Amino acid sequence: MSEKSGWDDESREHLRENLRFRILGEVRLYKRDPKEILDGFREFPIQEDAPEAEWDTFLRFASDEMKKVADTLAAEMAEWPAVTDCDRLDRAEDALRERGILLW
Repeated sequence: MSEKSGWDDESREHLRENLRFRILGEVRLYKRDPKEILDGFREFPIQEDAPEAEWDTFLRFASDEMKKVADTLAAEMAEWPAVTDCDRLDRAEDALRERGILLW
């Protein structure tokens, strides 16, 4: 596809915002490594939304944004207590499961 109809600066900013939002969620979930995340973005939303001539630009943007988000998260995590609320909830769920109770 050579050009997307209606592709303009507003469309570009919308795609950037979409990528920012999805990157933040992916990095915070911490389930996939950065390469897997970027590979997922390559097909959707980048190739789905942007003209082919801009795919590399948006992949670089996503990669740069992922580094920023990862750095911010690392700084935040450095200030977290040794045991977080999530850790306590995980232990409570494990204790319930050992007693045959499924937390749903």
